[in-house]
Amino acid sequence: MFDIQEAKDDLLKAATYLAQKITSSEGRSEAITQIVPFYLEMNQIETAVELANKIIDPFVKDQILLRIAEKCASMDKDNYALELSQMIEDDSLYLQALEQIAFQKIKLGQVEKAMQIAEMLSHPDSIYSALVSYLAEKGKNKQQISEIINKICFPTIKAFSLQNVSLIFAKNDKEKAIEFLEKALEAAFEIDYKIDEIKILIDIAEAFHVLQLTDKAIETLEKAKREAEKLDDLDRENLLSSISVAFLKNGSIELADEALDFIEDKTLIASTLVGFSDVFLKNQENTEAAEALEEALQILRSQTESEIRSTLMRNHALTLVAVRFANLTEIEKAILAAETINDDQEQKAAFSEMAKVLALRQEDELAEQITKMIPYELNRAETFINLFDIKTSLGQSEKATRFLKLAADSVDFIPQHSLQVRACCDLAERFIECGEIEEGIKFAKQALQMSLKMRNEALRVVCLGYVANVYRKNNLTLSEEEKNLLYEILFRAETST
Repeated sequence: MFDIQEAKDDLLKAATYLAQKITSSEGRSEAITQIVPFYLEMNQIETAVELANKIIDPFVKDQILLRIAEKCASMDKDNYALELSQMIEDDSLYLQALEQIAFQKIKLGQVEKAMQIAEMLSHPDSIYSALVSYLAEKGKNKQQISEIINKICFPTIKAFSLQNVSLIFAKNDKEKAIEFLEKALEAAFEIDYKIDEIKILIDIAEAFHVLQLTDKAIETLEKAKREAEKLDDLDRENLLSSISVAFLKNGSIELADEALDFIEDKTLIASTLVGFSDVFLKNQENTEAAEALEEALQILRSQTESEIRSTLMRNHALTLVAVRFANLTEIEKAILAAETINDDQEQKAAFSEMAKVLALRQEDELAEQITKMIPYELNRAETFINLFDIKTSLGQSEKATRFLKLAADSVDFIPQHSLQVRACCDLAERFIECGEIEEGIKFAKQALQMSLKMRNEALRVVCLGYVANVYRKNNLTLSEEEKNLLYEILFRAETST
């Protein structure tokens, strides 16, 4: 593909050159998988295909070919997209490639081409479903939409499609929306798998709620509840939790409590109460929202080991409680909920989400304090970068820059070099974005220096790819020192094979 002379002055070509020199199947697959998207972003399809053909693992190669075929379809290179899909050996990935090509044709408004691809599949229901949503968004006549929906064989997808079309029409044609929703209800009762039937009924009830047909929504939820009560423990309780919240959304606290009474698992009860809190908050009933959260937190903190069916679910419920308390600016309770989480990654996620909520509420000092409670430098830096993005989106450039500088303070303490490179790349792009060019260049060059000195071949290629993308997007150039270091690594790779 590229020789050493071509690669020595171009970071992405250098990364590509080094990727080809990796002898282990796993390492080469990892490296090429990470750099192919950069070539697709630049519409360099042939280079991406050449790289795919250098992958040893056939399944990974198939996954890359799928992504390239999808990109070709988005560029209107349909024949090449289909040709690439035929090179995919795995049957399921081949079918998935055809679906993705069809989805791209739908995005481009090429309905006939999408229909032609659908006819190539024995089970084209997902394509038809996407197609009717597109046609509804474009305001096409209901007869054309109905004809395509009638082609859908799988009742679950048919009911989902009808319900989705109904929600689209709800924006400007209530009569049509109701007509499609009634058909969705009919299709739901044809579903053999009860759990899917109940889930669809809950979704249909939500659509009735959107259409302000509360009686129909409650009637549909009651049907869903009757079916849910017949199921085994965990499935029954999960569905009843959703049904309970939906009853409350439709104004029936009595039916909501009745459904909640069927739930025995404390984590699920707490999660349901979080849903109650969301409904109360949307209705501007802040006191009731806080009370529901307090009850949820009390239940979760009171659980004994024997009462916890899933630690994962409990930690997630605590995260939800913490974030909702942050949204109500009840910080002590939010922190208490987050500190109750006994998983480092989930706790980090909780503090991070709390900080984002506070930043959106203009509580910047609290957002900063919460972020500083995250014990891991990488996660702390990522959160400060997220806060920069939030403030930038709100047009608050001065506050955004402060959060970016706080992120920069954490980068040097990230222990893993590959993760530090990613963080430096993120900082470089954002400093350049907000006009601090010199600071951005500094972090880009720091990322490059670290990438070039990495010993792990695959990680070095992956990191070089990220750095190359930053240099390319921002028209940065390599210094003589960087060129020499890059050439030294390329030469070592050349002579070691």
